[in-house]
Amino acid sequence: MNRLEESAVASGLRIVGSIAPMAGLDYQHTRFFWNFPQLAAESRRRVCGPGETLAIINTGMSFAGPQRNDACRRIWGEWLFMVDADMMFPMDTLEVMLSTQREVAEEHGECGVLVGVYPKRELPPSDLLLYKVNQETDLWVSLAPHEIDWQKPGRCDAAGAGCMLVMREVAERMVLELNVPPFLWWGPLKRDSLQEPLGAETEDLAFCRRLALLDPPVQMWYTTAVRPTHLATVQVSVDDWLMGKREQRELKVQAVSGSQSTA
Repeated sequence: MNRLEESAVASGLRIVGSIAPMAGLDYQHTRFFWNFPQLAAESRRRVCGPGETLAIINTGMSFAGPQRNDACRRIWGEWLFMVDADMMFPMDTLEVMLSTQREVAEEHGECGVLVGVYPKRELPPSDLLLYKVNQETDLWVSLAPHEIDWQKPGRCDAAGAGCMLVMREVAERMVLELNVPPFLWWGPLKRDSLQEPLGAETEDLAFCRRLALLDPPVQMWYTTAVRPTHLATVQVSVDDWLMGKREQRELKVQAVSGSQSTA
């Protein structure tokens, strides 16, 4: 137990869920450490009722896979919300995630995993960390803008875990049914996990692939109502990503038009 958990138990408070910052030494950002205490305090104010509180899980590790697995082993309450230390989060992030999770569960019967949407940590803005499986090659393929539901929660086969809400039952089922830690890397070590079927998929993609192996399988959902910013050389937001995609499309149209007029 950390001090918060000890204090909560001693005070008779009910811990409704857990927040875990994934603060690896190789991608710590000073701006995150200003953002996270505010996020935690505001989340407690927004989602906790009388006699309730949140647990903060500090794994003290610097590698994403072991960090996430340690957090899964130490979940207090009904859910675990993981936030990466190279991102910035709006103050209502957890509130929106939880309300969306409840809405999806009520409408579809379950919502074991929910993620916010954000682009990769690179410039120019690249694809969002939302994927589907190519059934022929078994490779992850990024969802294109027109495949993303911007009005309501949607389904995906995999996503980054930088802003991920996992229900406690899902993490426990993965250990009991598959006998592996939820975020253990998948397959032999290979250079590019997205180009090799069942290659060395990073811990978040490996977790997503295991969701389909559960009985019954667990569907992953995303919500565009939550758009944390991925910190790179400058901030990279979803809006920046959409603008970059539009510019790329316009350039392609111009190139095609130019080649046709030349011909």
